[in-house]
Amino acid sequence: MIPVLLALGCSESVGHTGTDTAPAPDTAPEFDTTYDVVVVGSGPAGSAAVLAAAEAGASVVLFERETTLGEGVRMASQAYGILTPWQEDAGIVDSLALAQAEWTTLTGADGTAASVTAYLSGTSEVLVWLSDHGVDIRGPNNAAGEGSVARIHEFRWPGEGTSFEQLMGDTAYTARTGVEVTGPVIVDGAVVGVEWRDVATGETGATGARGGVVVATGGFLRNREAVAEVRPDLAELDPIFETLKSSTGGGLPFFEAIGAGREEPANIGTYVHSVPDPRDPDTEAMILMTTPAYLLVGSDGQRFTAGGSFGSFDVVDLLPAGGAWLVAGVDDAESMVFSPPAYNWANQDAGPELYSLPALQALGSEDLVVDADLATAAVVAGVDPAVADVIDAYNDLAATSQTDEFGTSLDPTDQLRGTSWAFVHFRPALAKNFGGVLTDLSSRVLTPDGTPIPGVWAAGECVGMVPGGGSGRGFSGSASALYYGGRLAGAGAAERSLSAP
Repeated sequence: MIPVLLALGCSESVGHTGTDTAPAPDTAPEFDTTYDVVVVGSGPAGSAAVLAAAEAGASVVLFERETTLGEGVRMASQAYGILTPWQEDAGIVDSLALAQAEWTTLTGADGTAASVTAYLSGTSEVLVWLSDHGVDIRGPNNAAGEGSVARIHEFRWPGEGTSFEQLMGDTAYTARTGVEVTGPVIVDGAVVGVEWRDVATGETGATGARGGVVVATGGFLRNREAVAEVRPDLAELDPIFETLKSSTGGGLPFFEAIGAGREEPANIGTYVHSVPDPRDPDTEAMILMTTPAYLLVGSDGQRFTAGGSFGSFDVVDLLPAGGAWLVAGVDDAESMVFSPPAYNWANQDAGPELYSLPALQALGSEDLVVDADLATAAVVAGVDPAVADVIDAYNDLAATSQTDEFGTSLDPTDQLRGTSWAFVHFRPALAKNFGGVLTDLSSRVLTPDGTPIPGVWAAGECVGMVPGGGSGRGFSGSASALYYGGRLAGAGAAERSLSAP
C-alpha cells in the first residue's frame, strides 16, 4: 500500500466513467470502514454525486471539512439549460444547434466539441432530475449577453429545512462533517480510499472506497499563490473575491499526488463590478446591484468598453492601466445600491443585505465619490476631468438616438443626467474557475496524456464546470454543470463498485 498524506480543501472535483476495475492491491489497506463510494465536498457537485451513487444502490460516505453541509447548494441558484420543460411551457423555441453556435460566441470555446455537446444535451435531464428532488425551478430568463433565447433557470427552495436537506431528502448516506480529507490512498496506481483528519480533535484515519472517490471540493481562487501561478496578470491587479471562502485550492495536492493532468486552469471568471467591502477590504467584495445610466472609463477619462457590460467576464481583459471607474449622474445617491455576496450576508434568513452608496461611504469606503460638480468629483476620484467632454459627446449621441463607438444603439433614456455625479472605482473580483483538473466526458480524472486514473472522479468547479472541458472564458448558469458533472461522477463510481467481482 502507498498512502499519500496531503492537505485537501480545494474547489476541484474528480470525475469517472466506464467500468474499469482498479488493480488488486498487494496488501489490504487498514481502513476504519469501507464504502462503495467516497465523496469529498458537499456543494452541488458533491451532493449530486451522493444522490446518483445512492440511487444506483451504492453505499456512500460524504466528507465535508466544514461543520455545515451544503453551503454551495444554497449559493448555486442559476442553471443554464436548453430544450427544457420550462422553456417549452414559456413557448421558447430552442435547439442544440443554436445553443452550440451561441456557446462559441459566449465562451470562446468550440460549441460542437463532444464535451460541450454532451453537457448541453444533458442539461434538461439534469434539471428535471433536480426538480424531482425538490428544487423549485423558475424561469427561464435571458441574462445579458447569454444568447438569443432564455436559458437561465432559477432555483428556489420552498420546503422545510436547508436547501441541502431538501435536495437530499431521505437519501441513504453517511455524512462526516468537520472532517477533511488529507490525501488519497493509492495501491498499485489506483485510488482505493482516502486519508482523513478530524479538524476539531486531530484524530486521523483512513476510509476505503470499493468503487472510487469523487472529489468535488470547489475552486482555488482564494489561494493567491495558485492564481498567480496560472494568471500572474490577475494576481497583479490585487483582486478581491466573489467566491466561497472555502475555495482555497487545498485539493490541488491531492490531484498532483495521483498524477492528474490539468486543462485550461488559467480560465478564471473575473468580474469588474465590485468595490472592496469596507469591513474587510483586502478580500471581500461589495457588488453594485443597481445604478442610473452610466459609463465605464479609465483614469484618463476615456471609455474603454460599452456601457451595460460591467457584469461580463470580458471586461477584465480590457482594463486600462490604473483600473476602471463607473461614472453616473444621480439625483439621489441612495439609488446606487450594493450588496455583498450571499455568503457574507449577516442574516441568511433575512434575504439580501443591501447598502446604498452613502451607507458604504459611512462604513469608510474610499472607492466612492459623489459631488455636485463633475470636475471636482473626477479629480477627487483620480479621473482626468476630460471625462466631462466624453460624457457630453455620449449624451449628444443618446439624445439623437445614434450608435456609439462600441456599436451600441442609444436612445434619450441613456443620457447621463443628475444633480450630482458619482464615481465608483471598481476592483476586479475573482468569481469562478472555468478550467481545472483534466477529466473525460464521464468525469474520470485523467493523467496529462489522457489516461484514466482508476478509482477517482472529479466534478464541479475543480474541473472547470463542464466535464471534459469546454467552458472557455465562462458562462452564467453554471450550476447545471456542477450538478451534471457530479451526477456522472457518482453514477460512474457506483457502477465500478457494483460491477466489481
